[in-house]
Amino acid sequence: MKRYDYTPQGKISLESFNSYFKRYQYNVCGLLVAESIEDSITKKQFIYEYDTNFLHRSKTISPTGLISTYTTDVYGNIFIHTGPGNLKTYYTYDDLFRPYKIKAPDGTVSVRKAIRGGRG
Repeated sequence: MKRYDYTPQGKISLESFNSYFKRYQYNVCGLLVAESIEDSITKKQFIYEYDTNFLHRSKTISPTGLISTYTTDVYGNIFIHTGPGNLKTYYTYDDLFRPYKIKAPDGTVSVRKAIRGGRG
């Protein structure tokens, strides 16, 4: 059976199931700053960083040290995601801030059809 623990602020601090554990740490503003996952074989840690507007900017994966960074607008929409190896994915949004065009690191472009009147 899965078990969950929470912080006094009501945020999840631990998920556990058999030998699987996932722990969460938050800063004083309630933003996720660290996440660790471990089982009987592996252990990974993710560190999250934010800018002065509390927008997510980067994620570091340990023990590998791989880093992903994000360039966002003032609403938190990701315009550029730079992954390990400096691979960049570009996002374009419509007037309702929905992603409609994504350009992958290999140059592949995905375009979402416009939604009118609730239909695709």
